[in-house]
Amino acid sequence: MADSRPHMLFSITKSVVGLTARVLIDTGMIDAERPVAHYLPDLTETAFGDATLTELLAMRDGVAFDETYADPDAAIHHYSRSYWGDALGGARARLAALPRRPRGNAFAYRTPVADVVGAMLSAAAGQDLSDLVGEMLWRPMGAAHPAHFVLDTAGVAIAGAGLNAATDDLARLALLLLEGGKRDGRQVLPERVVTQLFDGGDRQAFARGYPDRPGWSYRDLWWHMGGRRIAALGVHGQRLVIDADHGFALIRTGAQPEPDNRPFDAAHAAQLYRIEEVRVV
Repeated sequence: MADSRPHMLFSITKSVVGLTARVLIDTGMIDAERPVAHYLPDLTETAFGDATLTELLAMRDGVAFDETYADPDAAIHHYSRSYWGDALGGARARLAALPRRPRGNAFAYRTPVADVVGAMLSAAAGQDLSDLVGEMLWRPMGAAHPAHFVLDTAGVAIAGAGLNAATDDLARLALLLLEGGKRDGRQVLPERVVTQLFDGGDRQAFARGYPDRPGWSYRDLWWHMGGRRIAALGVHGQRLVIDADHGFALIRTGAQPEPDNRPFDAAHAAQLYRIEEVRVV
């Protein structure tokens, strides 16, 4: 593939949507403490209804969902049929059936949460998600190539996994964040949004729900790896790792058969540390 060709980014999409959400919160276009039901009345009686956008962006809301890709009967496989399968009505039609879990306790990674965030942003702004991301983030950062969202079976942009973009535009996103939201010396993202992103989330809540990534946390649909290092991760091998302390980013697209990136954490971390060591020398 050439760097200019779009690649399916799976859950890196979540992080792009989460960053867009935080910009909209900062500008006052959406209230992070309003419940889902305020923006999406059709979800009022669902497990999502009383969750706030703040809880969704930290994935500490009260919705239960099994995202075990290795289990063919897990909820994620039934849910993804509304993405690119035969389940009519799109992702929105699946949300009402999801059960509850305790709110605000442990972090739990769940794809439908990002779809609800995307729907809230679209409702608050009165715009399609793809247009909103383009206006608030992709064009301001100076993207050089076309990007697109995959649509679900209802024709709605998939916020949980649907973005296709060029590798070098992911590099432009990394550079924007490394420079505190500036492009060519001009502030195009609020600096406080970027600072808070690199500060990370609640490590204790993360450890309660995800103990096999010690020292990590989660904020605004981004993984925080400790220090001032963040990551957007996509299943089957996509990684966008941004290290603010070293002014360095690692971008990787891929289509590895395993639907889990954790087995590759150590190898990629070793590569990253080695590259940074060489740069310092």
